[in-house]
Amino acid sequence: MNLCKGMRRLNTKNLNYAFNVEYYKGSDFTSTFDYSDRNKELISISPMIGKAYKNDKFSFSLKTKYPGLLIGVGNAHGSGGLGDIDLGFSFDYVTGCPYIPGSTVKGVLRSAFAHDEYIKSVLNDPSVDVRKLEKEIFEGIKEEKKDAEGNITEVDYFPVPERDVFYDAFPETKGNLLLMEAITPHGEDLTKNPKPLTLVKVKPEVTFAFSFRLNNGTVTASAKLNLFKQIIEDLGIGAKTNVGFGIMEGQEQNYDNAVAVAAADAAQSVLDEVVCPKCGKKNHKFNKDGALNSAWKNRKCFNSLCRADLSGVIR
Repeated sequence: MNLCKGMRRLNTKNLNYAFNVEYYKGSDFTSTFDYSDRNKELISISPMIGKAYKNDKFSFSLKTKYPGLLIGVGNAHGSGGLGDIDLGFSFDYVTGCPYIPGSTVKGVLRSAFAHDEYIKSVLNDPSVDVRKLEKEIFEGIKEEKKDAEGNITEVDYFPVPERDVFYDAFPETKGNLLLMEAITPHGEDLTKNPKPLTLVKVKPEVTFAFSFRLNNGTVTASAKLNLFKQIIEDLGIGAKTNVGFGIMEGQEQNYDNAVAVAAADAAQSVLDEVVCPKCGKKNHKFNKDGALNSAWKNRKCFNSLCRADLSGVIR
């Protein structure tokens, strides 16, 4: 007889601790131990919601859609008991919140750069150098020098404070965020009965805040932000996106956030403008579409009647 069934074991509000520690307290780790009550307790927990990791200058919010979000299912979990949750999940160690690691966000975004035409379409700039933009965003490469045969001979990196950073994405929705889920993977032998796997998921209609530290470069910081948002909306994020999990829907942009982004761009634009010492014309690094001006790249004055060498003043 299982004396532990029905006894409350999850006394914490920290989902990470509840899921990985308290969930197994008192368990005899046999195939007959019943975890069904613990599953109910787990998904009833409402974790702390905070903004400790949020960068308000460059952030957007996306909401999970049916059937929900799976993150960290490759983490170890499960002991083979009745109703035991077989697959792991990503919970923040400190707050216990389910979260999307910054490395996951970065990986999903970079995967889209395998499709040049898609990136150009979202940026609305058919002339953008997608490979250069990719290396700038994800590797911090400012410039690559090549020899006559096209081999890279020298790499110039952005200083660390000027590189783009991808923060963890945390939920903004309050209350209980989890639901139970089951998937039934089929092996190569279709004559065998598949074994259903029990797991947890972030339920639909939960809003996550995605935050970044972005800098102007080949395109403006705000253009990067809009690109990132569109990629996640189009591709989804997390596990099992091929069957509908991880689909995110955009939110209306917060007015304060829009003002902050515009102000950040304006502040950087001051640094991305030089006055030609010969003719007095202001030379801007970016055009109105956010793309890098070719004249800036060539270190020449934009004034066609001047074309003075600006190598000494353009950084």
